[in-house]
Amino acid sequence: MQSSTTRVLAAVVDTNNLILYKEDGTTIEIPQGDARIRPILNAAVPQLINQGYADIAIESAVPQIQEYADFEKASNGVVRLFKVAKSKLTGLFKKKEAPIEADTVGPISVGTIPAALPASVTEEVRVHTAIEDILQHAVPVSSPSFTEADVAKQGNVVEKDGLTIKAHGSGDEPDTIIAVMDNKIIPGVEKIKSQFGRAAASGSTKGMEAFLQRLGAVIQDRSHSVEDLLKFMERGDLPIADDGCILIYKVLRKANGGTKYVDCHTQQVEQWVGAFVCMDPSLVDHNRNNECSNGLHVARRGYVREFSGDVCVLAKLAPEDVIAVPTYDANKMRVCGYHIIAELSPEMYRLLNQNKPITEIEGGKVLLGKAIAGQHIGKTHEVRITGHRGTGVQVTKLGSKKIQEKGEVAPAEAITNPGEAPKAAPLDPKEVVKEVTTLTRKEKAAQLYADYRAKKPGALEALLAYKKAAKVSWEKLGLPDPGDVLGTVANTKEAPKPVAITPQMISDAADAIEEFGEDELERFRDEQEAKKAEKRTINGVVLGEGSFRERIQKLLAIGVTSVGVAKAVLELKKKSKKSWTTLGVSDAQVEQIIKLAQ
Repeated sequence: MQSSTTRVLAAVVDTNNLILYKEDGTTIEIPQGDARIRPILNAAVPQLINQGYADIAIESAVPQIQEYADFEKASNGVVRLFKVAKSKLTGLFKKKEAPIEADTVGPISVGTIPAALPASVTEEVRVHTAIEDILQHAVPVSSPSFTEADVAKQGNVVEKDGLTIKAHGSGDEPDTIIAVMDNKIIPGVEKIKSQFGRAAASGSTKGMEAFLQRLGAVIQDRSHSVEDLLKFMERGDLPIADDGCILIYKVLRKANGGTKYVDCHTQQVEQWVGAFVCMDPSLVDHNRNNECSNGLHVARRGYVREFSGDVCVLAKLAPEDVIAVPTYDANKMRVCGYHIIAELSPEMYRLLNQNKPITEIEGGKVLLGKAIAGQHIGKTHEVRITGHRGTGVQVTKLGSKKIQEKGEVAPAEAITNPGEAPKAAPLDPKEVVKEVTTLTRKEKAAQLYADYRAKKPGALEALLAYKKAAKVSWEKLGLPDPGDVLGTVANTKEAPKPVAITPQMISDAADAIEEFGEDELERFRDEQEAKKAEKRTINGVVLGEGSFRERIQKLLAIGVTSVGVAKAVLELKKKSKKSWTTLGVSDAQVEQIIKLAQ
């Protein structure tokens, strides 16, 4: 079905909005930052210049992606995604029950006793069989019959009131989306649909692949922890890092004059950028029903304001280090380890306290991009807590502080609400005016060039004069250099028609020769000899040694007064594939060369 279009007669961009003026006098206002602005202007401006109005599809200006199918395709099938009934997953992650002891029977031996399969092999066969059964009843996301009906919708990062809902979803929907990788099933990935969309749009799925692989490695033993992690990430705004780690926020208190931090709760655990703070999983409360309990606490954006610290850091968390998300508040999570990679600036911390992304400022985008790419400080020390309430802290030096640079990294944007168009950088109205002026200039230049190719009288002079007044290169005018196409134009001329020679023509030629005096004949011979000498000189330069610039300068020294010199210069220029400026030819010389060679 084709998108409907809207006819507009004018478009105005200011620092706040793009304003489109319709035929009936009404306007459409689109705020700065809307990702549709740039595609709309790209479509509208040429039409407005050429015909005075533009027909544009406003709502479909930004193509919608199919998050699951696009991600699966981008991963080249490494990750497969399906919709399946939750009932089909029952028992997949069920732990083995202890066998019931049978009554003792006296010693007896009859026949050959087969060797029992190892328990690990038996479990692997059970899981493989279960997965095959599940997939037989699943619908691939790439199937034409796939829909998201009966699957829970991902929750918003932030609601209209500026808050993040802390409650978990109801979970009443009968179906779920599962990811299948390395013969492992990870259910409930509809909670991170926006992460799939971001990965597909960026063209890089390695972070998501690594993340799912790490989940698959622990899901058989800790399926509840995996489920909790997805609930925590559902309303989070930080993308997954390329190594499969989760980026999280941690609020702390400054200590030792600001060079170190301590935790807000016990104020016993000193830590710093580069520290890996950890504790044994057995010291972390696994009970979801306990909201505030033992363990290391981290937060997503919606909970940062609830902590009473004075500094916020960005940290990386391994998926396998997640322990539990409280049943009544999915904004925070208990873990057994996190790696501090950066301290957020006061401006970034202020944004988080307002439940706004750090990427509203350029520094936040740069920081996030580097965190995702792994361009951050490594683990310099392990800060291990061995007792309750921050006691028994043991510090072990691990490695270097050196940051591994891996080339230039693009700034990153925070995750937005599902279905919300990604925020784009505001357009500078001055830049838009410059683009429109450039486009108008190109339109004029294109018309002059068309006249020149059509051999209209004075067209070349007009084109050269316009280019000189514009003070830009032919490339910026959107045109090829006329000097580069003169040979092409000449080759397209019609071949001369044959002329029949009559006796009268021969007689007239003989009379002309008799009237031609000795002086005139001598002068003619001298001119022909001079032309031959010039041709030899020109050929010697053209075919001689030296760079294109050096040979062209030698020809210019002869003087741009003959067609031969002009054509030779053009031939060298065309072979060099360089601009006139690079070859050291002035605009006045270019104009003379083109006129002579035409």
